[in-house]
Amino acid sequence: MTMQQFGSLEAALANGIRLLPVDPESAAEQARSILSEDEQNRDALRLLSSALRRLGREEEADQAALEAIKAASNEPALVGAARAIRAGDLKAAEHLVRPFLSRNPDDPAALRLLAEIAAQVGALDDAEKMLRRAIELAPVYASAHLKLAKVLFDKGDFPGAIGQLDHLLAVNPEHGRARSTKAATLVRVGEYDEAIALYEQLIARTPEKPDLWISYGHILNTVGRFPDAVAAYRRAVDLRPAQGEAWFYLSNLKTSRFTDDDVAAMLSTLERDDIDDDARLQLYFALGKAFEDAADYAKAFEHYAAGNRIRADQLKYDPGEMHSLVRASERTFTRDFFGEREAAGATDRRRQARPTDEYRPVTEPEWLGFEQHFDQRKVELGGCARPYGTPCQHEHACLRCPMLNINPKMLPRLDEIEVDLLARRSRAEQEGWLGEVEGIDLTLTFLRQKREQTQRLARIAPVDLGLPAFPGAAGGPAG
Repeated sequence: MTMQQFGSLEAALANGIRLLPVDPESAAEQARSILSEDEQNRDALRLLSSALRRLGREEEADQAALEAIKAASNEPALVGAARAIRAGDLKAAEHLVRPFLSRNPDDPAALRLLAEIAAQVGALDDAEKMLRRAIELAPVYASAHLKLAKVLFDKGDFPGAIGQLDHLLAVNPEHGRARSTKAATLVRVGEYDEAIALYEQLIARTPEKPDLWISYGHILNTVGRFPDAVAAYRRAVDLRPAQGEAWFYLSNLKTSRFTDDDVAAMLSTLERDDIDDDARLQLYFALGKAFEDAADYAKAFEHYAAGNRIRADQLKYDPGEMHSLVRASERTFTRDFFGEREAAGATDRRRQARPTDEYRPVTEPEWLGFEQHFDQRKVELGGCARPYGTPCQHEHACLRCPMLNINPKMLPRLDEIEVDLLARRSRAEQEGWLGEVEGIDLTLTFLRQKREQTQRLARIAPVDLGLPAFPGAAGGPAG
């Protein structure tokens, strides 16, 4: 049926979704009817992809899924989230992408963005789940495959990362980034010959990329092919003389020495205004090594010091603050301090008096499980208070769970969730989804109770526990 027969895009889309499980051919036609009026409609493109996949027309389904992802580049919330991620403002990015994803739970682009945020804060398991869902929805989504490989790499699952990259390369054998990422991963698992062959194939295709030559030089150095490593690094220098990285790695090779022309080239590069601090840092260290090898130690230290000044700025390290902390610790944790607390050793003495068979070393899986329990209690809105060794009893429906303790800083997020729930409730009422209305009302009740409880607790003044202070410590009370 045409979109005009339904009177609105929403009604036509709802009809297509209704038809999908029972008549995918008609669902595909419904999606095409919507796209004839709005060719960038992501919901219709995703509906078309799902319908075609049910009909076994995988290639067409993949194309429709890619068109839906491409259309997401025009979505303000996703564009804003991507920009916020690049700027390092993960909180702002999350506040943009989460409401969008709650309205569009099967949007692969939104899932990938939220996975990126999760990965950057260390929630790798969550990131993996979201990326696998994005790939399930759009099997040819190259960015999701690459990000999943990176997440698996960071988790130490190198075979899994390689398998993910192989899957992507099976779809697109010429995908350069997948090939270079696979080569780097092969190095981590010790498959040096295969990695070298892969780098050589990449260089043969794109010999003008200095980063490839540097990576190639690294693995040649690892396997002991030092002259070839020097040649690779020097090729990178030829391609991009202002790249300090290649000069730096040359300086670390014991078999290589810089010539006068090399030193002149590096000094000339330092005078340029278009190089960043990282490149400048690497050039200073490389020059320090060059002057050290030439026994010109004054110049060597001059350049090492210049490089270390840049590095110190990057680390934001304050030696004065650290000195104050150490001195304060020395004044606080004296022999008398520990002597007064010697009674704490009574626990050890009681344990020694008990039968030894009551104690055994903790196994590694038990210790990992103990650590993971506390990591898994950290959720978006605060912390889960469930006891150790117990699973989540509410299928992660945290707002409805009495074990959730809301962090007062997340009260604005509760307001955002309430606005989104009210919008969903309005839509459910319009569509006559009475079961959905009932579920949303229950969630709203729990949300408002938790907000009231958190606001009440936040008004209670903190209790002084009499914890020791560090006398004279920077930023702390003196005395």
